[in-house]
Amino acid sequence: MQNHKFRAWDKEKEVWVNDVYISQEGWHFQQSIDDHNPNIEILLFTGLYDCKGREIYKGDVVNDGRVGLVEYIPEISSFLVSTTHKGQECLQGLGIGKPRLENTEVIGNIYENPELLERSGE
Repeated sequence: MQNHKFRAWDKEKEVWVNDVYISQEGWHFQQSIDDHNPNIEILLFTGLYDCKGREIYKGDVVNDGRVGLVEYIPEISSFLVSTTHKGQECLQGLGIGKPRLENTEVIGNIYENPELLERSGE
């Protein structure tokens, strides 16, 4: 059985929700919140680490020479980094076959640091 690691962001309270786990019945939280709250954003761990050893999750903002957003694309079952360069959106693979990305650093996330992506869209 494969284990998956998650974190969760409460969009209404603007705080991280700790102790997220999943079962066959769906998402569950150790804290006393509604499991089906539409304000809770569940973010999957990519299985990758940045150059400083930090875990990389969906929703993280990374810098690998360009600043981009880590996204999960279900159609291809992959994590990609989405960047905007000269007004055009670009997608690139995220560390295929490498557990630690030596040239990639997590610099924030879309929830706490949305301004990082606003500045990168030149």
